[in-house]
Amino acid sequence: MVTGVSRGVRLFFPAQLDDKRIVAVIATGSQFTHLSTSMARTLGLSEPVLARDRTVTLHDATGAVLTSRVHRFAKLEVGGILVRNPEINVTDLKLTEADIVFASTS
Repeated sequence: MVTGVSRGVRLFFPAQLDDKRIVAVIATGSQFTHLSTSMARTLGLSEPVLARDRTVTLHDATGAVLTSRVHRFAKLEVGGILVRNPEINVTDLKLTEADIVFASTS
């Protein structure tokens, strides 16, 4: 997978979450990193597994309420940087361009 710009004018790039290749984008202004529920299922996280995780309620850029589960993964790797035991919000993303959205707070 290569890095590029999507039709939605977002920079996308490869990452690995628990040894599974995923597509990532950065969302400026987002406070939290979010993984799509569909990718979580691809990674083997079932509803009973996610139900054991802490629930958080967030608002997206449009003000819509999102319910997320905070799941601890084994590892996240991006560009040769390894993060062990990252906590990532699993939620229903409305993106077709990526599996995970990294927070970019300034």
